[in-house]
Amino acid sequence: MVTLEVDLLCPNESEAEALTGIHVKTETDAIQAAAKLQSCGAKSVVITMGDQGALLLDEAGNQMVNPFPVQAIDTTAAGDAFAGAVAVSWAQGRPLHEAIRFGNAAGALAASRMGAQPGMGTREEIEKLLETQ
Repeated sequence: MVTLEVDLLCPNESEAEALTGIHVKTETDAIQAAAKLQSCGAKSVVITMGDQGALLLDEAGNQMVNPFPVQAIDTTAAGDAFAGAVAVSWAQGRPLHEAIRFGNAAGALAASRMGAQPGMGTREEIEKLLETQ
């Protein structure tokens, strides 16, 4: 295991497994993998878990951030949409758990459409989805 010096590490389930050796399928698995990554120096860890949402582990503890249920058509860019939206939202001053919720909405929109680039939602679409749930 390498030493990480990052504020936020955001792997998906398979990436978390590759980094930690822990097979991530449940919330408990995700907590264990996130704790291992945090012990390597990541201040906060978010493990994206598709239609289960995202697990956040930070200095306040762990919490699941609920997904936005959509009919998945193409998940190709969902992770990229999530990560970009989290980065923007967090950089604009939202607390990390709120930024993750924003990211979940962006990822859900991307998964509900065909194609990586065309699947990306606009800020207005993301905000609208946030308002509905």
